[in-house]
Amino acid sequence: MHQDSARLREISFSTDSLGVREKHPMDLSENILRQLRWIKWLVALIALCFVIIAASIGWGAIQIEKGFRSGERTPLASEDTLLEQGREREVLKLAEEREKDFPKDPYVYWHRGRAHYQLGEYESALKALRHLKDLAPNWRDEHAKPYIEAAEEKLRTKR
Repeated sequence: MHQDSARLREISFSTDSLGVREKHPMDLSENILRQLRWIKWLVALIALCFVIIAASIGWGAIQIEKGFRSGERTPLASEDTLLEQGREREVLKLAEEREKDFPKDPYVYWHRGRAHYQLGEYESALKALRHLKDLAPNWRDEHAKPYIEAAEEKLRTKR
């Protein structure tokens, strides 16, 4: 009996009809497990890459937003105070310096327009405020419009 079972195993696992050695079922299982482990690690690596890319994009967006917010206000934080103190020329100088680095910063044109308006330079104020209106349309009604209307009225009465 023992000899028959050994012979059966030899027949079933030794060769197929073409004479090619068949793999033992344990060999196949180990091979499949090895491949599944590789697939698992490759999927984990791909997932890690996606996480790193998403984190980089998110971090970059946050840094850009922080830079824009902090850069937007840092040099111009005192402009409102300077305007209240009647130091319009200083505001114009700060706005000019700021414009070199951030030409599309709406605060540059907001403070410039207000400074020109307070100095009675209504045409320059209108130019700055209209540019502000183009850069930041949402500022139009709330911020720029009252100054634009007032400057236009001053120019009409001046003529």
